[in-house]
Amino acid sequence: MSLENPFQDTKEEVGLSDFQMKDFYERLGISKTATEEEIKKAYRTLVQKYHPDKNPDNKESEEFFKLIAEAYETLTDDDKKIKYDSSLLPQKNVTGSNLDAWKESMRGYDPKSQLEVQSALTKLIKRADYMKRQYSRSDDSEIISFLEEGKAGKFGDFDVIVNAPEVQKVIIQYASEHLESPEIYTKYINLWTSHGNFDRSVVDTNEWIIGKLKNKLKYDIKAGYKEEYVEKWKAVGINIE
Repeated sequence: MSLENPFQDTKEEVGLSDFQMKDFYERLGISKTATEEEIKKAYRTLVQKYHPDKNPDNKESEEFFKLIAEAYETLTDDDKKIKYDSSLLPQKNVTGSNLDAWKESMRGYDPKSQLEVQSALTKLIKRADYMKRQYSRSDDSEIISFLEEGKAGKFGDFDVIVNAPEVQKVIIQYASEHLESPEIYTKYINLWTSHGNFDRSVVDTNEWIIGKLKNKLKYDIKAGYKEEYVEKWKAVGINIE
């Protein structure tokens, strides 16, 4: 059995061994800038044609379907997708031109509705979060650019978007990766307070943020420096006593 690519004008007959070598985007017949809806649409089209129920007793069809399902599961999960997209690039040194290529491959959406803007913003934050955790590289340039466009009125009532619970959740998640020092944390929080009517108290009083700082205080800070550590964080609005 061979798989037809239903997203091209001409049929492309692909054997199972060749199909296994394709990346997840190629398996679904979509571009690397495809939206979530385009990913789902591509998957539904393939399921209609290659689901094992449509091809009973056909082991090869079953294998095709497993590969399609694997691609779909990864590309519709934000964390898995970020890791997978990064894996498509050389991993030894994700800096310079490699980093630029990675960022360029992630472009392509132009959100219109408020929900689309929220989704786009959360994805930007999650990508920045992944880069910091995976490569110890903090690059907020895409977030800053997006916030500047929002402040300029491109996305309508941007204050509502920035303070949406879904957005605040990932802001808090990413803020937890900026707790090396009060200065680094403040620089990150200032991204939001300087580009929108952001309620920073939702971060400063978040139990997860405070819990991580208390753990640092308990296990990482030497006895003679604990009081100084507490005072430094109190100075930027976080009480961890």
